[in-house]
Amino acid sequence: DLIQKGRMQSDGSGIFFLDEDLASELPYWIQSGLNTTETLVWVRIPVLPAGGKSISLALGSSASGVANQMAATIPALTNAVVWLDTSRGVITNGAAVTQWNDQSGQGMNATVGGQSPTYLIKGRNGVPVIRMNTTQWMQVNRNFSTPYTMMYAGRMTGGTEQRVLSSRNSNWLLGFWGWYMHVFYAEGWVGSSSYANADDNWHMYAGIGNGSTSTIFADGQQVQQASNGNRGPQVIQLNGYGGGSEMSDCEFGDVLGFAKALSVTER
Repeated sequence: DLIQKGRMQSDGSGIFFLDEDLASELPYWIQSGLNTTETLVWVRIPVLPAGGKSISLALGSSASGVANQMAATIPALTNAVVWLDTSRGVITNGAAVTQWNDQSGQGMNATVGGQSPTYLIKGRNGVPVIRMNTTQWMQVNRNFSTPYTMMYAGRMTGGTEQRVLSSRNSNWLLGFWGWYMHVFYAEGWVGSSSYANADDNWHMYAGIGNGSTSTIFADGQQVQQASNGNRGPQVIQLNGYGGGSEMSDCEFGDVLGFAKALSVTER
């Protein structure tokens, strides 16, 4: 509507975001949905207090030069070697996913291994998701050695609950396993005290291996760190393990891989 009324340009310029002081401009990046009724915008704020905070959208020209820039808003994405974005690069035949194209520039596209997953345009909070059942999986032909970081958003959808993000050629898993969540195995368990019974809610996981320790983060909080389990995934598998084993009924949001151990600030 802003573009149609001439208040915002078709490239996303003509708006800017202000911090609570109504003076400090904040970097932003429009990920998808320009000139549609649903636009996904990321805004980088210096600190997020426990009780949250308010920011403002303003119309006009940015004076800071941080308008609609991915690198200024989410700097870590410039280091991604795998970036599967549910709002971009999903190739479909009807609702069937035939390929999920990598956005990192590395050509690490996810290809269909079993039957084709289902693309849900109206998924998590109105954002598209990839839904899979026990006959559907995809793979990314990328091997990770340490240091590395893998991140994704996912959930179980009921029914069979085994692995969600895993590996085809190594015994590696992150997030879910066998009706449990908050688990991490990287050719060795990264502890067991973090296990919880799996639910059907969305969770964000990060698994980091730096060569000496491995760490799992669930929904932004560190839940376990250990000195064992120090191998990265050898060919990423979305749903299941080793081809068609240990499959789940699940959904995926974005999937990210980095050939480095991300810092607290980068995460």
